Amino acid sequence: MKKPDIVFELVKLLGQGEKRNLIQLSKLQKGPKDYLKLLQAMEEVDEYEEEKIKSKIRIRNFAYTKNYLYTFILKSIFVYEQSDQMDLIRGIRYVKYLTDRSLYTGAKKLTIPLKEKAAEAELFDESERLLELELELLIKSQDVAGLQEGMLKINKEQKEVEKIRDNLREYKQLYNELYLISRTKFMARGEMDVRPLEELAKNKLMQSEDQALSTRARIQFYKNKFNIERFNNNYNACIEFSRKILECYENHPFLLNENISDYINEVKNLSLLYLSQDKEKEALDTIDKIEKFNVGKEMAHSLRFEQYYSFFLAYSVDTGNIEKGMTVIAELEKGIEKYKPFLSESTLINFFYFSSVFLLIAGRPRESFEWLIRILGFPKTEVRKDLQAFARIMVLIVLFELKDQDLVENYRTSSHRYLKKRERLFSFEDKILKFFGKIYNFSGESQQHNEFKALYEDLQKLFADPYEQRVLFYFDILSWLKAKIERRPMVEIIQEK
Repeated sequence: MKKPDIVFELVKLLGQGEKRNLIQLSKLQKGPKDYLKLLQAMEEVDEYEEEKIKSKIRIRNFAYTKNYLYTFILKSIFVYEQSDQMDLIRGIRYVKYLTDRSLYTGAKKLTIPLKEKAAEAELFDESERLLELELELLIKSQDVAGLQEGMLKINKEQKEVEKIRDNLREYKQLYNELYLISRTKFMARGEMDVRPLEELAKNKLMQSEDQALSTRARIQFYKNKFNIERFNNNYNACIEFSRKILECYENHPFLLNENISDYINEVKNLSLLYLSQDKEKEALDTIDKIEKFNVGKEMAHSLRFEQYYSFFLAYSVDTGNIEKGMTVIAELEKGIEKYKPFLSESTLINFFYFSSVFLLIAGRPRESFEWLIRILGFPKTEVRKDLQAFARIMVLIVLFELKDQDLVENYRTSSHRYLKKRERLFSFEDKILKFFGKIYNFSGESQQHNEFKALYEDLQKLFADPYEQRVLFYFDILSWLKAKIERRPMVEIIQEK
């Protein structure tokens, strides 16, 4: 895999509005603009090949131009960015400019609405900076009569802002620790020490949401509680905390606009939680928030695409809704092509894997295999190692459905080697590899039928272990085996469940 080029990737991530702003800013400059030629050359290719680009546009100092393009793109983005935080940063600079030129009246007048905006948006660093400027104004204006009272007032406000900011920081630190433990446990296939999580759950900040001194801190509180309850498999509590996170965003537009990606992700998470609890209507009503959500940036559009279709792919797999699933697959193909520069490796692997699972359920093993090959041939990466590993099991099932004994045997050998090397050869994987190593020894249908029954009963016992049971998240192997035993389409078994 070619080494990523940061400038090329940045160019590919630019939205139409960002490109328009860049061109507008460039018009303020005089002289040659080789960086615009480089920008256009990068836009016209799908892969970055520096020598080809050099020969095409013939820029004298290519390295300098490339670096200039990089810094100019970043400059144009921040010059035109519209957000509460950027407005405050600009406003703070205006106040500082006026203060340095002894225009105290104008500086004071500007400070008042900026402080109100910073307080409303809970931007504590900006609030602190404004209070520092307010103190500087008070001293420089030589208002002796109001100096003591003003300094006491500012000092009190500084302590309050510092208290609220530190409170948020503590919740964020807790979140980082809880998330790491929760995520490790979710991916684990063996027992782990739960004491660190239990200690974090006892932290005084986690005893009541009243301990959170701001909306930002409350969001962190709910996220922390969500991770604790997910660790304990208490999904009804997870639903409640996920709902409260969404309510915080929806009731505070300034936070929503600043955290669009987190909001969209939480909508998907809540939808999947409802689905896991067989609350289909609530799941569909919730995911509809993404479809109706108005997003302005191209990257936000790609995120909406990612989360919306991640949900409906999971929905189609979980419910066996063939009509919906086939529509999702068709739209996924188009969306992946459209938003490819914005989609992470993790997202792509997730789409490839669960598209394969759905198509197998739908009775389309050939198409399922085509999606699996995208993972098996994926450039080496450390992300979603769980899906990369389980794809080595899925390919055996898909090839068995395609009645391709030679490929099953070839992939069984390579899958065993892959899983063992990466320490992913757990009890379930070992049983499946052994099963496909002997199934073809039985030529009669009744003998194979008995082998399916034996594996089904063996796995039922294995899944009594909650750590091994996690494989059902990746593929409902029991439904596949039941379909084989009862000689019925797998989708019927899924729909009945």
